[in-house]
Amino acid sequence: MVNNFFILRSEASFLNNALKGHTINEIHTPAKDIVIVEFVSGENKKYLKISLEKNYETLFLIDNYSKPGKNVLSFLKETYGKQVAGIRILNKDRIIVIESENIFVCIVLVPGRQNVLLVKDNTVKDAVRNLKELKEKNFQEVVKEREDTQGASDLKKKYGYFGKHYYNEIISRAVMSRYSSGSTNTNDVIAESILAEIERSDKFYLYKDDSTFLSHIILKQKEFNEPEVFDSVNEILRTAYSLLKKEVKHDTAKKIVKDSKEKKIKALEKQISGLNASLKHAEDAGQYKESGDLILQNISEIKKGQKTYEFFDLISGKNRVIKLNPNLSPSENANQYFAKFKGLKKSTDLIEEKIRKGEAELENMKKQLTEVVQSKDVKQVEKALKSETKDNEKLPFRIFRIHEKFSVWVGKDSASNDLLTMKHSSQYDLWFHVRGASGSHTILKFEDKNLTPEKSLILKAAAIAAYYSKARNGRNVPVAYCERKYVRKKKGFKSGAVVMEKEKVVFVNPGLPPE
Repeated sequence: MVNNFFILRSEASFLNNALKGHTINEIHTPAKDIVIVEFVSGENKKYLKISLEKNYETLFLIDNYSKPGKNVLSFLKETYGKQVAGIRILNKDRIIVIESENIFVCIVLVPGRQNVLLVKDNTVKDAVRNLKELKEKNFQEVVKEREDTQGASDLKKKYGYFGKHYYNEIISRAVMSRYSSGSTNTNDVIAESILAEIERSDKFYLYKDDSTFLSHIILKQKEFNEPEVFDSVNEILRTAYSLLKKEVKHDTAKKIVKDSKEKKIKALEKQISGLNASLKHAEDAGQYKESGDLILQNISEIKKGQKTYEFFDLISGKNRVIKLNPNLSPSENANQYFAKFKGLKKSTDLIEEKIRKGEAELENMKKQLTEVVQSKDVKQVEKALKSETKDNEKLPFRIFRIHEKFSVWVGKDSASNDLLTMKHSSQYDLWFHVRGASGSHTILKFEDKNLTPEKSLILKAAAIAAYYSKARNGRNVPVAYCERKYVRKKKGFKSGAVVMEKEKVVFVNPGLPPE
């Protein structure tokens, strides 16, 4: 977790010392959910990176930033040229304010409400997100600042702002204290003790266990390993954010490779099963030779035009029937059975060789799957991912993996638009196209027709569709979408032209998902 209140409070203090007196030069977004604030002081420039990404809400100063040459959107322009009077965090909440003259920039890092706002006269005047909904609203109503609950009797309500790990630390220390010494320490006393430790601490601790967590103090919960120690809050935030992004990229890549391998393994197992069935059929070839021999032995009893020859089998004690081609003579029927026998006998060796190769490939693929699942080597997983996706690179589409079970495919020209829509999409996929401008056909592909994409995935696909259109440089671009089954190409339509029905419309800022 990179947005614990106490860590952000320390970062706000750090930023206040580093940026007070600087002037806001520009606020822009180089990528979806990332905001960069550029500060200047004389010839000196500093860059504040703000992440509004779900589960990665944080901010920190960065070095060596280079603004992209295109596809950059600027925001909150009324702040440009304003001098920073101070930076502070709101009471017990993950909301940081950059104050300047009669306006201030409010950075909301509360999960579910992430935003960067321009506030003037206690009213929201501009916003990076949801401007239409938030403009002219009262600031306190928008941020829903946490109330002071110091006098509350409920422990979780009173110390909820501690965050999950610190709250669990209160409980853990209380249990250990009572168990080891029979102490009558209350949870309140332990909570106040932890608060005092935080206030005294000049170190920062990065725990890298099942979840990454930043702390001002050494945690006594048994499940935590030895932490990495930092002197700078900005440095630990920057390190933790980078670590988390690498981990999620690694996990996503691993999941893609795993799913792809498992799909190939399933297909290969089915193929081998089919080969074994064919082999069993080939090994039963003797029945064809037997049928041919019986026809010749009884050729005088069989006439051309018969569809079957029925006789009593002394061995089984039952009547048996041999099928005949009525258009062939008895000897021709016998020769046909002999030909089948020879063909199947010859194919046995070929089938057995295919089974041997298939089983070897299956064993190797299962080994590769195990290695990828257990691997912690980023380069190894990336290499496996590149190998798995090489077939996609041959397709005439741009392909973006935006979720472990969803991907976005985009046509590159009119011909590939038709190919994507008509040949490389399923009926339940979602089809996107920018409204009122030319653009690429865009498909949100499902790995399972029973899945339902979250609204955030639909917005990501729409943003990609808007990016690959003539409206790329716009804001709040309308993008229509519907299920692929409601997209039709009428006879006589030129390449890339279709009609859609039952569409819905969303408004998005054009952009590509972060790599």
